Amino acid sequence: MTITERLSTYMNHKGLNPNKLTIKASLSVGLIGKSLKNNKGLNSDTIEKILHSCKDLNPEWFIIGAGEMIKQGNDDILNNPKSDNTNITLNQEQINKLIETNKSLSNTLENLSKKL
Repeated sequence: MTITERLSTYMNHKGLNPNKLTIKASLSVGLIGKSLKNNKGLNSDTIEKILHSCKDLNPEWFIIGAGEMIKQGNDDILNNPKSDNTNITLNQEQINKLIETNKSLSNTLENLSKKL
């Protein structure tokens, strides 16, 4: 499955059409629709904007197809935020896991950018 096919799967799951996602992610008009229609890849800036605007989308699944489409364990934070300044407490193990995930995703994005 390509990244655009995964994007289409996510959009169907969330009830988003290309125009809604374009607006939500502040992308250029027509970019998503054209990419989906032609099954074209997405550049790293577009991927970053999509991930930033779709907080429940699992970056690892979206970029390389590994894991689950929707992040697990974030439902309370994502669906019931108390405010924009919600504090989250993490233990050291969780912090280390986030650091490793961030490094892995950064490497994946860097490799994908080089391929473009």
